[in-house]
Amino acid sequence: MRVGGRLQSATSAEGFRHDTGPSLLLFPDKYHEAFEALGTSLEEQGIQLAPVKPTAYRVFFEAGRPGQPGPSQLDLLADEAAMAAQLEAEEPGAGEGYRRFLRMARRHLDMGVPYFIDRELEEVANARGLQDLLPFLPELNVLDLLGQHDWRLRQFFRDQRLRAMFTFQDLYVGLSPYTAPAVFGLLAGTELTDGVWYPLGGFQKVRDGLQRAAEACGARVLTGAEVVGIATAADPAGSTGGKPRVTGVVLADGRQLTADLVVCNRDLPAAYSLLDHEHSSSSSSSSGGGSDAASSSSKGGAATAAAAAYGRQQHERLGRLKYSAGVIAYNWSLSRQLPGLAHHNVFLSGDWQAAWRPAARPEELPRWPNFYAAVPNRTDPSAAPPGCDSVMVLLPVAHQQQMGSSSGGSSGGGGDRPDYRPLIEAGRRRILAAFVAAGLGSDVASAIQQEFVIDPNEWEVRYGLRHGAAFGLSHGLDQLSLFRPANRDASVQGLYFVGASTRPGNGVPLCFISAKLTANRVLKDLG
Repeated sequence: MRVGGRLQSATSAEGFRHDTGPSLLLFPDKYHEAFEALGTSLEEQGIQLAPVKPTAYRVFFEAGRPGQPGPSQLDLLADEAAMAAQLEAEEPGAGEGYRRFLRMARRHLDMGVPYFIDRELEEVANARGLQDLLPFLPELNVLDLLGQHDWRLRQFFRDQRLRAMFTFQDLYVGLSPYTAPAVFGLLAGTELTDGVWYPLGGFQKVRDGLQRAAEACGARVLTGAEVVGIATAADPAGSTGGKPRVTGVVLADGRQLTADLVVCNRDLPAAYSLLDHEHSSSSSSSSGGGSDAASSSSKGGAATAAAAAYGRQQHERLGRLKYSAGVIAYNWSLSRQLPGLAHHNVFLSGDWQAAWRPAARPEELPRWPNFYAAVPNRTDPSAAPPGCDSVMVLLPVAHQQQMGSSSGGSSGGGGDRPDYRPLIEAGRRRILAAFVAAGLGSDVASAIQQEFVIDPNEWEVRYGLRHGAAFGLSHGLDQLSLFRPANRDASVQGLYFVGASTRPGNGVPLCFISAKLTANRVLKDLG
């Protein structure tokens, strides 16, 4: 077991490296801030961020230009003038439309990050939060924020391909351009404003640097110790108003680590099952006899029973929320290069809306599905041997619940997991056929030297992700901002959360912010 959660890299004996979790780096300032908060820096930890340029993404479309059959492709360029010129050549007026879109995306970015994402949401709802927003009110259009994303892009581009080029990022928040609010244009805004980056040596460099920095601050990192329960007891001082309080965590080998509070970074919808563990009442035992000891034991038992019942209720409630798509990740070591691929590539189906519906069976996969492909050795040659390519493909599919079964998000297993093998085989065929149709080579399959696949079942087993949804809870309007599960539990004293399924949301930069907000809340609660 390693630190880092989904932030991992895997290197083969042949010299191929695959980032098996995050594969692109956005909001580099949040990385710098996280390391600076730990009293160090990216540079001191030997982490070098390289810009992905000149093409942030290459987008391959099954559909051609209007009036021209066959696949087409466009590049997402950081240079505003070059990007506007490219779009103008595709559609008269699209160059100016792009400049207007970029201004809107930057407004979303300037307002959204500091005033809604990078602060405690209680502040957003109070007078101070409203006062901070006053400078933005003259430019604020509710439809820019809450209107359907694809519909809003129609104000800038008529060509469906051009709209798709600036909305495919909705995949990262578990939505589609036809369900996401337009505020997620800030994702395109940061890619086009701050750029897309890559940590040389892979995301494992970020993971290892964070561990070193934490240990230098006095943190003790214990790996290979599975947590199977969060221990609770009654508060003997009565200061919690009858609420149970955490007393530590229970490990699979039976040991209990005592603690005044617990910050849980397990996927939040799966975390509450830890309150319903048979060992959670162990802290209520007493070493002495007499009525006082018996009374204390009785109160402790009642408190842990209440915590277990509450954990079951929350686990059931959270399981009914909306989740991001399941993901099948194909990690391929290729014996030759595919020069037509950039570092980051997106393949978009010509069946614009239907292709976003997650497939549960092979026949539901479009001929050319929507998928993402990363080739990190375009920016960092150390990711593959010379003349070879390291390719990671993410294919969105149905998560376990949408497949009709789910193991419930317990890292220890249990329940019936769906069989993803037919989807894996069909998905591989569709992806390779799309490579060929896009002009990347007539027989890409023959170049695959090695393959390992991570499907939703494996995401669930590795990281305890509820329903195997790789991006956690989705970010629809009813699960956004204040409507997202909070990072402090209101019913169990001393229980806090961090990660993708709590506030503010998923992605490494937002998880950094989540950790910062939770740490500030803990310090405030401790006085």
